[in-house]
Amino acid sequence: MYPEKLEDKTLVQQMIEKGKRLYVLSKILPKTKEHFVIGYTEQQLKDCYSHEAVIWNLFAQNNLFQTIDNNIIKTILVKALKRRNLAKRLPEILEALPAGKL
Repeated sequence: MYPEKLEDKTLVQQMIEKGKRLYVLSKILPKTKEHFVIGYTEQQLKDCYSHEAVIWNLFAQNNLFQTIDNNIIKTILVKALKRRNLAKRLPEILEALPAGKL
């Protein structure tokens, strides 16, 4: 079970697993700010929420939910975010935001 083996899991499976972990952490640390639990800065989390629709659309338009290859996922997301001039402001690991929403 641990360390986590993600190479054989789809993006949606990874998001669900991370969402479960974030849920448990938020219950164990109820007074801790959300951005600390996720591991983002406060500004990064604000940017994720303000661009949430863009992030979800990237996943959907590029059929990433059932993709297993993490290199493909990262490559598509980085290129898409650079085109939208968001790459510098958003965290590298964007799955954390949608994971918390699942």
